[in-house]
Amino acid sequence: MNDREPQALAPPPGLSLVSGESLQAVFRPDLDEKLCFRDSCVALTSRRLHWQSASGAWTSVALSPTLRLEQHEHAGLGELRLMDGERSVARFFHTLAVGQQAADFADAFEAQQGNPRHRPPPPQDTPGDAEPSSTGKFPLLRILAFTRPHLGKVLIGLILTLAST
Repeated sequence: MNDREPQALAPPPGLSLVSGESLQAVFRPDLDEKLCFRDSCVALTSRRLHWQSASGAWTSVALSPTLRLEQHEHAGLGELRLMDGERSVARFFHTLAVGQQAADFADAFEAQQGNPRHRPPPPQDTPGDAEPSSTGKFPLLRILAFTRPHLGKVLIGLILTLAST
C-alpha cells in the first residue's frame, strides 16, 4: 500500500532561503505588469514573500502583521496585490487558467499570517446529470420567461420573419 504524504516544495531556481526558512507555497503568474504573457514566480516562505521581477532577479519582503494579499478578478483577469498597510508593494497578474492556484496561494498566505480563509467548495454536478446544472435542459423555454411581457410583439416578429422567407 502506498501512503501519500505531502511532498516538500523545492525552492524555485535562483531563490535562496536563509537557515530555518521553509517554503510554504509557490504561485506562477502567467502575465506580467503590462498584461503580456510571461511566466514568473511568487514564493511564500515561513519568513518572507519572494517574487521574481521581469529581469529574473528576486525581490523579497519580510512577513509582518500589516502585510496582506488582496485577490481580485474581473473579466478573466486576476490580480494578487500585496499591500503593506495602505501602500501597494507588488502586483501579480494572471489569467483564469491559473486562477485556482492563485486562490490556493492566497489561502496559504492568509494561513501563514494567522487569518485562514474559508472558501466554499465549488458546485459539483451530480453523476447522473448529462448537462451541467447551470445550463438547464430547455434554454429556449428560459428565454420565453424573459420575453413574456413582450410576447405579442415577439410573435408578430416571428410571423413576419416566417412570411418573408
